[in-house]
Amino acid sequence: GLLTEEELTQDGLKRIETADQVFDPKTMECLETVDGDSDNMVSEELVSGFVFNDGDLVRPAKVKVYRKKLSN
Repeated sequence: GLLTEEELTQDGLKRIETADQVFDPKTMECLETVDGDSDNMVSEELVSGFVFNDGDLVRPAKVKVYRKKLSN
């Protein structure tokens, strides 16, 4: 079965923090962009991502990212 987040962190894994974060292509995968007031900020996490405690990427977080709407 699937491991819980608690079980994963006991194995030396850390969840990638995405709430109110700037999009980071090293640890996140952008699945969709949405219009917003801020550019390049994560709007929603679709799938949690994890890194080992030493910083090695296990799985990128899959996110939606705000793209600032251009005004005419």
